[in-house]
Parts: sequence; structure tokens; C-alpha cells
Amino acid sequence: LFEAVEKAVSGEGASEAAAEVESFDIKVSDGTYRGVGKGFGGDLVVDVTVAGGKITDIAVVEHADTPFLADPAIDTLVPAILDAQGIVDVYSGATMTSKGLFEAVEKAISGEEGQ
Repeated sequence: LFEAVEKAVSGEGASEAAAEVESFDIKVSDGTYRGVGKGFGGDLVVDVTVAGGKITDIAVVEHADTPFLADPAIDTLVPAILDAQGIVDVYSGATMTSKGLFEAVEKAISGEEGQ
């Protein structure tokens, strides 16, 4: 227990956590692509912009999830995804919205949904 606390305080485990982020496999060229995932209340639709081989913007176009749960999750997750360039931890209380967002982004950059 003391070792875990020492690691947490020193930040020693931070690099291990960063290494665990599942990076997105971007299979599209620069442009904006639409993806659809399944949220809690139905489809979650995103437009993902790719530039220079990186995701530079994620716009949630539409979702049918409960706004007071989904909106704060989306507002928190989008910048985190952009920073990590991959899947991050789900937002507590909005697990299905989180997973739907990840799914929609992955589909958009897979090149299968269209532009």
C-alpha cells in the first residue's frame, strides 16, 4: 500500500498509464468524416476532422442521450480524445455515451462511413 501511495505522489505511474491509451488507427486522408455509434438513447453522430494524420476536431452532430448526463460527458471526453489521440477512460455516469462516442470516432476514421 505504501509503495502505491509513493508511486502516486511521485508521479512514477503516470508514464505507465499514458502508455495504456489505445490509439486510434486512422485509415483516412485529411478531411472531415462522419461516424455513428450507439449511445444510451440511440445513435450518436460525429464529424471527425483529420489533418496531418491526426484527429484535429470532433463535432457531435446529434445524439439521443439524456442531455444532463451526456452533454458534460461529451464536453469532457472530446478534448481528452483529441489530446490522447485514442480511447480514454469512460465518463462516470455516462458509460454508454462514452462508448458510443468512441465507436463513432473509430468508424469515422476507418473510412467505412463515407465523407
